[in-house]
Amino acid sequence: KPWSPDTPSLYELSIELMQNNKIIDIVTLKTGIRQLRLDPENGLILNGKRTVIKGMCMHHDAGGPSGAAVPDKILEHRLHMLKHMGCNAIRTSHYPFAPEFYELCDRLGFLVMDEFFDGWHKKAEEDYGGRYFLTDWVKDVEDTIRRDRNHICVFMWSIGNETGKEDIHDITRLVHQLDSCGRGEPERAWEPAAIRLTTGGEVHKGVDVQGFNAVCEVPGFMDWHPKASQELPMIFTEAPHVLQTRGFYRSRTEYWNGITRGAYPIPDLQEGDEVFGGDAPEYSPLITYHSSYDNSIYRCNHQTLLKLVEDNPRIIGQFTWTAFDYLGESFGWPFRMMDAGIIDLCGFPKDAYFLYQSHWVDQPVLHILPHWTHPGKEGRIIPVVVYTNCDEVELYVNGISQGRKAREKGVAAMLWNVVYSPGILKAEGVKNSQETSLIYRTAGSAEKLYTEIEFIGDGIWKVNFQAYDNSNNPVPSAGNQIHLDIEGNARLIGMENGDPADLEPSGTGRRNLFHGKCTAFFYTDDYAQCQPDVIIKQDETHIRLCDRGNQRKPEVTIKYFMEDIDPGSRKTDKTLVPISEKASGTWVDTEGMRYLLSKDGEARIYNLEGKEKSRGSWWYDEKTGTGHLNEEWQFWFLHLLDDGRLYTKREGTAKILNRSDF
Repeated sequence: KPWSPDTPSLYELSIELMQNNKIIDIVTLKTGIRQLRLDPENGLILNGKRTVIKGMCMHHDAGGPSGAAVPDKILEHRLHMLKHMGCNAIRTSHYPFAPEFYELCDRLGFLVMDEFFDGWHKKAEEDYGGRYFLTDWVKDVEDTIRRDRNHICVFMWSIGNETGKEDIHDITRLVHQLDSCGRGEPERAWEPAAIRLTTGGEVHKGVDVQGFNAVCEVPGFMDWHPKASQELPMIFTEAPHVLQTRGFYRSRTEYWNGITRGAYPIPDLQEGDEVFGGDAPEYSPLITYHSSYDNSIYRCNHQTLLKLVEDNPRIIGQFTWTAFDYLGESFGWPFRMMDAGIIDLCGFPKDAYFLYQSHWVDQPVLHILPHWTHPGKEGRIIPVVVYTNCDEVELYVNGISQGRKAREKGVAAMLWNVVYSPGILKAEGVKNSQETSLIYRTAGSAEKLYTEIEFIGDGIWKVNFQAYDNSNNPVPSAGNQIHLDIEGNARLIGMENGDPADLEPSGTGRRNLFHGKCTAFFYTDDYAQCQPDVIIKQDETHIRLCDRGNQRKPEVTIKYFMEDIDPGSRKTDKTLVPISEKASGTWVDTEGMRYLLSKDGEARIYNLEGKEKSRGSWWYDEKTGTGHLNEEWQFWFLHLLDDGRLYTKREGTAKILNRSDF
């Protein structure tokens, strides 16, 4: 059975070395069988079928809080996310990856563009291009091909990124010699069906497939590039370049550094002033949060390039920049990462994830953006976008239809400009007579914490945290701090919230929610028989990772609590925040009331149900080292789950669980 992204069939191949009829060595590997060729009219043909490359560029540090040392199971978990989106190919930007990556791609069904270099010349101080390329490139190409050529997932070699337009070093010829039916025989004619193809990031001449990075984002690109090269197929190796910060929105189009020359004219989503307020740190047009409306662009947006690929069969596909947010290339301090990913550092899909899914999968997709919690904007126009592959979609606000729209060919985004009214936003879609719907509700203040626990494998657990209100609606603005206190045989791999401006180290055990969410990875040795369990106490929620058949005292207990306060200490009159010269605080429970006392301000007084009776006090923030006035809803988190309930998820259904459920 042929190998393909849809049917990644592998076979075990054993090679024995014999001497005097005795086996003196044996090598066993898993590989597959496939046929690959280029067609001038139809692009890439895989096993006799036209195949469009639905690819993503990816750095090796795609593990989020684990940094560059990504455990295999976390990497596999991330690859499954891309697969679910409809992605079928990955570009190793901009260097070969670890061997385990290719083994996963063989097994999961990803085509891989295996890239040799990030340039042939100096691009930065002490980089490979400037110091080692001229002396080492031949050996490095040989070593990479010999290591990776038996991986069925590798379908194309990239001879470099941002190298120049022509293969001036004749790297393609060396590749063909090493990776063909006549390996090591330069005189043998090259047969395109028998070998892998070559391309490069912005390399057009001397390669099998023309590679284009950002230049393909220029309007009219298909018409103005040289006529001689129009006979060759092309691939978009790194495009488009769109920034998006999860959960952040702007109604006006943002061009990188304000440069619109040579860019697609992406219209503002509505006329007039910006709808959304100035609630982002901004150090420059690039060192800030970026809109998730697909309108913070370099030259074009995701939707424009997706349609360009679909409309032109000679384009064999694209590798979008990038699959995941990654550390570095932040455009400047104090931001820490590039937020061009379709998925953030936590592993939470951004809105663009569902745009690609709408283009790349067959099952119905329906996604609404933004959320429907916009306090203070009552009566204002809010742009509502639906990403979908449904044939038709109708939008409702509080039961009133805002109109029905049909999907245009090659376009997965539909826009309604809606007068904001708190309540229920609902989309109903129909695809091939199959109905689907999605509902967003306006949230109140954050009162509960939703936890989703997933066993990744090899002793690794992923715990997602999300804030909810008392009506069990997710709160998209929540920014409370989560504290972890780990007891037992476990260690924290890292915490992450996806905030480009959050400089908290991932291993400290504390993290602010960012737009209502954060995540943590844990490792425990007792993974062979592990399953998750949740225990709820009066003031704490414990996550147990314990042996399946033995409900003894848990080997691992992860306690989380909100802000700078350990709720287990409330009843002891202990100091609950760090003592400083500026401020400190103490909780005192007496006569049915709870008092938050502060040296530098007035007390805040609550009843035992968490309702505030008076307000206005200093509070010490350990992260910033300053006192400040807390917002009202932050203190309500102190009474999280006092009634013994946890908003959680089992078997895909969100519901309220009581102690008896455990």
